[in-house]
Amino acid sequence: MSLDELTARVQASLAKLGEPLKPWPQIPPGIDTDVLIVGTGQSGLAAAFGLLRVGVANIRVVSADAVGEEGPWRTFARMPTLRSPKHAPGPELGLPDLTYQSWHAARYSQADHDALGLIPTGHWADYLYWFRTATGIVVEPERQMTNLNGDAQSITATFADGSQIRARQVVLATGMAALGGAAMPDMLANIPRSLWATTSEAIDFAALKGKRVAVLGAASSAFDNAAEALEAGAAEVDLYCRHKELNAINRMKGVADYGLVAHWADLDDERRWQLALHTQGQAAPPTGPTVARACRWPNFTMHMNAPWQDVREDAGSLIVQAAGEERQYDFALAAIGYRIDPAARPELAAVFPAMARWRDRFTPPPCAENARLSEFPYLTPGFAFQEAQPGQAPWLPRLRLFAGPAVVSMGRILGESGNLRYGVPRLTTAILSLIHI
Repeated sequence: MSLDELTARVQASLAKLGEPLKPWPQIPPGIDTDVLIVGTGQSGLAAAFGLLRVGVANIRVVSADAVGEEGPWRTFARMPTLRSPKHAPGPELGLPDLTYQSWHAARYSQADHDALGLIPTGHWADYLYWFRTATGIVVEPERQMTNLNGDAQSITATFADGSQIRARQVVLATGMAALGGAAMPDMLANIPRSLWATTSEAIDFAALKGKRVAVLGAASSAFDNAAEALEAGAAEVDLYCRHKELNAINRMKGVADYGLVAHWADLDDERRWQLALHTQGQAAPPTGPTVARACRWPNFTMHMNAPWQDVREDAGSLIVQAAGEERQYDFALAAIGYRIDPAARPELAAVFPAMARWRDRFTPPPCAENARLSEFPYLTPGFAFQEAQPGQAPWLPRLRLFAGPAVVSMGRILGESGNLRYGVPRLTTAILSLIHI
């Protein structure tokens, strides 16, 4: 079967279900679209597909990325394969012909899929590109949003070219960095940017050939980037972990059951806080193949129980002090997760001062405080922002966060392709509840 034939089967399957439904919302005067979706990774595409299926056809889907570079898969996702099993569900929302397996079998063969271990990262990017074609999702690339503001009836997004889109609701599906950016140690703040990078930005690994590289962090992205540097010919790569041994337990796996994934947002605040404290207080461990990819190199060294104590520049090099010793490097890579940071998201300047955070709504019991988690947005069960103070920004309930920083409020329903089947129906239902208001 060819991809064209598979696409036809998808459309025939939808027709048998009577979908997409006939477009039904009536757009008020002055409104450009019912829903604006910002972001075209797997979450943004799944959200768009969910809305199209229920007849919300007047949507706009925009991406700041160029065509083919949407999401992290061809940019900073530097692993050769996905980490999830090849049979895990994705954005297909219950349609077998839309699954990755169906695409792979049509593109290559069923036998090739059967022999596959994990999904190659580039294949996943190709699949998502086909997915949007098969489902009729129109993406507007290279639309960099520069401002977001609104009134009680709508939200207006402004873009770098000066154009605007006025929408009744907006969905931010912009990944882990949706409300900030990559975390970085304070000690790198005064170090020239030519000497270091975070692992979520563009990196010229070829330029690291023959160089000494330090990596801060010990989750999967740290090992992925260490391996990239080694494979590019780095002279030596040292990875620094602040713990005595690598984390071996993925606490998020303990909340993988349907009840907690689909209904985290329905729990009371104290229970959600305790779960977030338990699952977010420790980074997910690197997978075995990810560690092995770096460890097979003789010029790779792990420094355990070695948090960075100081970093300084010396004649164009970096001097890193850790575990009481100093070592010299040509470049450093920071792989320590993401942060909530208004300065990193100037387009959300009107959002941050008005949005309710967990610190505004919940006081943790003694010994359960966590300053980082308290900065996360306090969302409704429908992914919507809330005002910290009534009247500050009456348009905030029309703005929904379908991205990583919703984790304290919404749990594991976000960030993993296998949980889109739970997240999209909840998001769609919430959007429909406000479509007439």
